[in-house]
Amino acid sequence: MKTSRFPLMIIIPVLAWFIIFFFYPFINSIRVSTYEWNIIDPVGSPFVGLSNFRELFQDRVFITSLWNTIKFVIL
Repeated sequence: MKTSRFPLMIIIPVLAWFIIFFFYPFINSIRVSTYEWNIIDPVGSPFVGLSNFRELFQDRVFITSLWNTIKFVIL
């Protein structure tokens, strides 16, 4: 049984686009968010784990803006 290459020709560019423009930036943003980022010396940025997220969720302004965004999306 002979298979057509047309589906692969369609899927491969879409998959490449997805990896380049979605998957890589998503993974890289998670990686960068676990460091104490310093724009002047990005090589010397220490790993801080999830403490950035802990600090973010303790900020009242962030919590308020998050809830406002959730309300806006639902309504």
